[in-house]
Amino acid sequence: MVGSHAARAKGGEITKSWYTSMHTIVRNGKSYTYRSTWVDGHCKKTYVGTGVKATEAAQQEASDRVQESREQQLWLQAWMKVEAASQPLDALCTQARLLTHAVMAISGCYLHKGHEWRRRGKDHG
Repeated sequence: MVGSHAARAKGGEITKSWYTSMHTIVRNGKSYTYRSTWVDGHCKKTYVGTGVKATEAAQQEASDRVQESREQQLWLQAWMKVEAASQPLDALCTQARLLTHAVMAISGCYLHKGHEWRRRGKDHG
């Protein structure tokens, strides 16, 4: 598994962890594969295995990383489309706000504390 996820710790509280990488260490001619995981700000190594099991785990993690990258790209593209579509609406809202302020000021109102329109005294209106 790649990415951020929540898991329950021994005490029942929810901890957040982030898988960063898998690596292989060679000791006495034999390779051991570990997964480094960040849990609550600390790096924790978890033994994955040796041989075929380690190779499969590494391939699965690589596959997960590719899938997560694709999902991120899809979300980014969708977000960019939403942002592009909302720009004309943002411009319209800005113009409407400006027009509202002008009309209210001409009619003798003022913006109290930046969010509430109030009418000036009897002399102004």
